[in-house]
Amino acid sequence: MIYANTVKGPKLIGAMYLSGQRCQPGPDIGGPLTQWHAHASLCLDTGGNVLGEPDQNGNCTKGRATKGSQFMLHVWLAPSLGDPLQPEVTRSQYAQIIRTGNL
Repeated sequence: MIYANTVKGPKLIGAMYLSGQRCQPGPDIGGPLTQWHAHASLCLDTGGNVLGEPDQNGNCTKGRATKGSQFMLHVWLAPSLGDPLQPEVTRSQYAQIIRTGNL
């Protein structure tokens, strides 16, 4: 589950599914709409939760950097984020939800 910590408390904004095998996308359950993708590096806490992405030098302000991720698929529930199956949303889209608490 993907939550945004907003001014009105945590709001569920989406779900993330991981592929079953490393280096291999999951099934195309939505045909060409299914957009499996991987990240070159992510910042993770000790429990393996994603905290963000490293800076341009590969450093994390919190957590540790990975060497890559499994393939993942996002399903966005917040109407303000646009296409529910887009692989990524922009920082400004997140910021609007965090600032207002509105999806």
